[in-house]
Amino acid sequence: RDHLRFFDAHVLELEQAEAETLAGEITAIYADLGWQLHVAAPDRWYLSLDAEPDIRTFPPSEIVGRVVDPYLPAGPDASRWNALMTEMQMVLHMSEVNVRRERAGRLPVNSVWFWGNGPRPDVPTIEAQVYADDAIGRALATASGSTVCALDDSPPGLIGEQSETVIVDERLLRPSLYAESELWRAARDTLETR
Repeated sequence: RDHLRFFDAHVLELEQAEAETLAGEITAIYADLGWQLHVAAPDRWYLSLDAEPDIRTFPPSEIVGRVVDPYLPAGPDASRWNALMTEMQMVLHMSEVNVRRERAGRLPVNSVWFWGNGPRPDVPTIEAQVYADDAIGRALATASGSTVCALDDSPPGLIGEQSETVIVDERLLRPSLYAESELWRAARDTLETR
């Protein structure tokens, strides 16, 4: 009643079509600003702007389960971005997508979380074989010029065979963030077996 806690899109089980509809409704409101909201995956949207906002943001993995207030955008442009979050919450509240979700007993999408702003980082060129499923690991590997493979494509005994092999495995992260101990143990056991 007194605090809002942050839970990421993992708990929503959002479908691609729902995400695209919601993003379209938000984009329509800000079309005059020239913003583009691209839905790469139901839980990963990218906002393209003509100028970088002067705000500090926090990634969802740092704040899952925590009270939201201390992690809202901060900095010189913070008041504008916090107001935009509120406007987007109103758009989402009125969306027919959320009406249907609630009728079906599913959680509504009630906010958009801004994080990761800034220019593309300079990534050094590294000739490596990178095994990763998460978006950030794959993007950094691609930017570095490395060969990117799905995590499950890694051959047995890979570690130690090549000095230029990187494995990014985040399967323990989500169960850890949500205190899902049984899922965490199962993921740990799978990792140790592999």
